[in-house]
Amino acid sequence: MVHRWAAKINKDRRLSSSSPDQIKRPFAAKPVNCDLVTQLPYSLVTFFFFAEMAEGVLFAVAEGIIGKLVSLAFQEIGLWWGVQGELDKIKNTVSSIRAVLLDAEKKQKLNEQVKDWLGKLKEVVYDMDELLDDIATEGLRQRVMDGNRISKEGRRQKGNHSAFIGFQRRGVSIFSIVGIGGSGKTTLAQIIFNDEQVESHFELKLWVCVSDPFEVKVVVKKILESATGRKSEDLELDTLMRELGKQINGRKFLLVLDDVWNENREKWDNLKKLLRGGARGSKIMITTRSKKVADITDTLDSYFVSGLSPSESWSLFIQIVFKGQEPTNPGLVGIGKEIVQKCAGVPLAIKTIGSLLYFKDPETEWSPFLKNELSKVAQNENYILQTLKLSYDHLPSHLKQCFAYCSLFPKDYQIDVKKLIQMWIAQGFIRPSFSGQRVEDIGLGYFKDLLWRSFFQDVQMDIWGEIKSCKMHDLMHDLATSVSGLEPTISNSKGESITEKTRHVLFDFDDFEEFSWKVPASLLGARKVRTFLAVNAKYTLKFEEVQLDALFRSLRSLLVLDLSPFRIVTLPPSIGKLKYVRCCSALEELPKDINKLVNLKNFRLCSCTNLTHMPCGLGKLTSLEELTSFTVAKESSISKHVGGLNALNRLNNLGGELQIHNLRYVKNPIAEFEDANLKEKHDLQSLFLSWGGSVSENSIDTVYDPNSLQRLQPHANLKRLGMHAYGGLEFPNWFSSLKNLVSIEIADCSRCQHLPLLDQIPSLKSLWLNNLTDIEHIDGGNNHFHGGGVRGATFFPCLKTLSLLNCPNLKGWWKKRDNDDNGVSATTTINADQLPQFACLSYLRIRNCPKLTWMPLFPALDDTLWLGNARLEPLEQTMKAKMMTSPSPSSSSSIVQLQPLSKLEKLEFYSMEDLVSLPEEWLQNFTSLQEIIIESCPRFAS
Repeated sequence: MVHRWAAKINKDRRLSSSSPDQIKRPFAAKPVNCDLVTQLPYSLVTFFFFAEMAEGVLFAVAEGIIGKLVSLAFQEIGLWWGVQGELDKIKNTVSSIRAVLLDAEKKQKLNEQVKDWLGKLKEVVYDMDELLDDIATEGLRQRVMDGNRISKEGRRQKGNHSAFIGFQRRGVSIFSIVGIGGSGKTTLAQIIFNDEQVESHFELKLWVCVSDPFEVKVVVKKILESATGRKSEDLELDTLMRELGKQINGRKFLLVLDDVWNENREKWDNLKKLLRGGARGSKIMITTRSKKVADITDTLDSYFVSGLSPSESWSLFIQIVFKGQEPTNPGLVGIGKEIVQKCAGVPLAIKTIGSLLYFKDPETEWSPFLKNELSKVAQNENYILQTLKLSYDHLPSHLKQCFAYCSLFPKDYQIDVKKLIQMWIAQGFIRPSFSGQRVEDIGLGYFKDLLWRSFFQDVQMDIWGEIKSCKMHDLMHDLATSVSGLEPTISNSKGESITEKTRHVLFDFDDFEEFSWKVPASLLGARKVRTFLAVNAKYTLKFEEVQLDALFRSLRSLLVLDLSPFRIVTLPPSIGKLKYVRCCSALEELPKDINKLVNLKNFRLCSCTNLTHMPCGLGKLTSLEELTSFTVAKESSISKHVGGLNALNRLNNLGGELQIHNLRYVKNPIAEFEDANLKEKHDLQSLFLSWGGSVSENSIDTVYDPNSLQRLQPHANLKRLGMHAYGGLEFPNWFSSLKNLVSIEIADCSRCQHLPLLDQIPSLKSLWLNNLTDIEHIDGGNNHFHGGGVRGATFFPCLKTLSLLNCPNLKGWWKKRDNDDNGVSATTTINADQLPQFACLSYLRIRNCPKLTWMPLFPALDDTLWLGNARLEPLEQTMKAKMMTSPSPSSSSSIVQLQPLSKLEKLEFYSMEDLVSLPEEWLQNFTSLQEIIIESCPRFAS
């Protein structure tokens, strides 16, 4: 039997990416004004500049050419090949071109001849850049072969929630939020969606981003994904309809359809028929820029988002520019308010212009900006986009090309920030400002600069507090598209939008129903393509080797290649001729002549479970900055084709993640582990060491010498460490010397009897222990529990998540003394007040640890407590602890008192033999609880 209770939703809770996060809004709240606006340009026609080259991008390419020509590598090439004079002429010519580029790019708007000249010049400059890449690659290859070293944060609008809930209570009713782009429609919808009154009113809440095109089948799939929390299978519409009925029929739901553009009544009616099965009182909320869209949906009412008032606009502006402090100079206030007035109450425009002016001198630069630039923006339906473009115009050239490149992603796409930075690096957009600075760090700085200026939004963080993903506002995407021209292209599976001038292409396979894919002829003809990406494939697509060979032979300028949606068993010989591959994914077998890819920087091998070995020559790719996976060969008979661990020896630029698999097959562990030279890889962030299979599967001849493992010591900069199927009895002492670790995962080390001293790693945020069958104590060795343990911030001060799984002999955190001075013996009952507390633990999961009866207390849990086939004693000890003290959120000096687990949001029990009931005093503590799940607990009485 399963018992479920849904409690009130904590309005500050972070939701999953399938529904909008509750957004922190530091600015003044404003009700929606439905009266002031009666006529608006509801359909915002995007203002494109396709005819003009992106300002600053061509200038940046020219700068890059000059940078290459003055580099030491090109000076050496000039001397070796006797072409220094020719290279100097190219540098002088490009320097002259660069001197007139910016002025020409401004004048092209008014002069057709200048525009035509720039269009022709663009091709010449790009061809010159590729020629220099050819030269550099050939020079590098020769040296290698010779063995030489070389929240939409605008405002917090609070709509009339009572009016929303009070809409017609019969059947499924619809209402719309209408407003121009950037006016805060989605923000308002998110506030309603997350409101406590709304939460308690509906059984099911669903959020779907629609955008263009509007296809009923696609929308239904997205609704199902929002309802189930998982990706929908590619089913026929009839099947999807039945699945949708199972989710919504008879249930009172709230469905938000965000960013709807469809003006075809028939399509809308077809969707509406599928949603009528909801219980009485169900609501559909639509956000749209178009009044016509609202009309054809037969809405009960429409809310027109009119924008911020002058006072609210000014408040938002000074929050960004002056950090909330009102300026004292009356003249400056006057100029500032004129600037704000030009933004027409649109939060996105105010934020973007405010971020621009933050870097300018108010006394000397604001007035010229207002007079010479902002005042010239035409007050028409495109004025918002033109206003945003002013901020783009003031970007440094290196940021311009980074932003314009992002038009390659579809609208509302969740952009992987680390991958984006790697792509920028591959395109040559990022160059170190001084020797020794990691180019990835510079790229992250570029991203944060664009984020601060509102070119990106909706940032998601990973569990270690690092930026994981982001999105672009639709208007910002329109801007990126307009300034990037036709070079980046989003194409369907048929390649219909690709031309010979295309330089960056993303294939969107959302409409592709087949299991294999053939390269379109248009792609084979686009020989200048530098980026090949593929997204939204429903299946792992088969890619014939002959097709792949044709692709490689055609795209000779390729820099970024992502093959992750495709199943590729082998790579054709032409891969050896491919000059620029700096991001590659999902390969199962690597080419034997991989050493020819001398420019390779990022080599991502995702889910390559069938990879048998690494090829010879890998160690020569000293430009590699990321190699996500390295597989040790199982069979010595293929050793002449295999690169051993010594291939890693010189790859000291490796950063990011590195997984090393099949370590149990290493023949000479002490020597080969030493050859891997992990200690010299300063930039490595994540290391996963796997001996392969499970310990029980390993041969009894496998040697687990602690001295050999000592040779795999990584650099102290490492942040994440994982170990799998290690068969030794204990771990090396370098574990606890890695003071920067934030995450440790140890799994299937079933012979291990002693863990390292984990509490000596102060930065640890996540600890995951699984299938350690011989472990009896977390902190073993010579440490014993004395009572009166360390409390507060000094005990695991940063630990946020803890998972203890499948440890059948685990008894406690420390050993108990048989008889110590404090009278705490192995048979003594532990007093809760004697136990230390985790300072900030948020998530705790204990499964299949039936002997675990005592551990540090966890009263500060604010996310989830999950107990399955475990003892209740740890929870009982925590609930008996004295009240915690915590700093008040409103004051750093005042103290508030909290009951244990008063911040907990989710509580789950599975297969708990001794769970009979939940004591009333516990339930009184659970003031923030949103959900309780009790399943397969035979003695529990509901």
